[in-house]
Amino acid sequence: MKFSCIFASILLFNVLSFAQYHEVGLTSGTSNYLGDLVPQGQFFLEMRFAGGTYYQFHPNPYVGIRTSFIYGQIAGDDQNSAAASGRRQRNLHFKSNIFESATIVQVSPLPFLPTKKFRPIVPYAYLGTAVFHTNPKAYYQGEWVELQPLGTEGQGMSNYPNRRKYKRTQFSMPFGGGIRFSLSQRVNISIEYGWRKTFTDYIDDISIGYVPLNELEAGNGQLAAALSNRMLDANGNQIELLDEPRGLPAKDWYTFMQVMVGVNLYKFPMFKTRKKPKKKKKYKFIPHKWF
Repeated sequence: MKFSCIFASILLFNVLSFAQYHEVGLTSGTSNYLGDLVPQGQFFLEMRFAGGTYYQFHPNPYVGIRTSFIYGQIAGDDQNSAAASGRRQRNLHFKSNIFESATIVQVSPLPFLPTKKFRPIVPYAYLGTAVFHTNPKAYYQGEWVELQPLGTEGQGMSNYPNRRKYKRTQFSMPFGGGIRFSLSQRVNISIEYGWRKTFTDYIDDISIGYVPLNELEAGNGQLAAALSNRMLDANGNQIELLDEPRGLPAKDWYTFMQVMVGVNLYKFPMFKTRKKPKKKKKYKFIPHKWF
């Protein structure tokens, strides 16, 4: 038993000392939102630009520990839905920038050794934790208005004590997968798709039900009432919706699809190239001439 433990420790030490390396890189791709304003079956309709940077430490050829910062844009609009769905009449929309800082563990079933002569294509999966920040806005009378401070669903009103203002900075759980390959001894490329499970239903400022317009206007102001309920009649007047749900109670999600270009750092044993031995100079013997 002791011999097995000693052997395993030596083997692990050798693997770690041989395969450890660091990597830094840039990402570029798309971000997407999944929530109450996504038309049924059209999950990729509102894909927007996303990009960022990352640092990754590889303790061995199978595992990577990554920290990243990604900026993206997300949006949703009821006008993208089919007329028969009833969502166009609800007439809600939003857009937001999204900032994410994440730490993930990346695991591959095959070893990734970006040496000069070995250029693998390796699949991988990842799981981690993240902090993200959003600030949903709606377009109203020629400008984009921040929705969270308004309390469009009665947040902050004394007669709705269970409806508290949501936080714009929240936690999420990133997970996903991709493929990874090396272009050279120093440069790697990864293509990955990842989901973010959040613990909030307010990425889009929509969650549960409507508040009576007169109560909302008296408690949170006219702008909150105007942006909470945008269902209008033929004359352009708001339609009171007391028994109708404003959204579904399911949590919102967001996603990132990325192309990642990384550079391996430092000259560890795995990156060292063998130097060709220098050829010894051959000296010709020239006999001495006697005079």
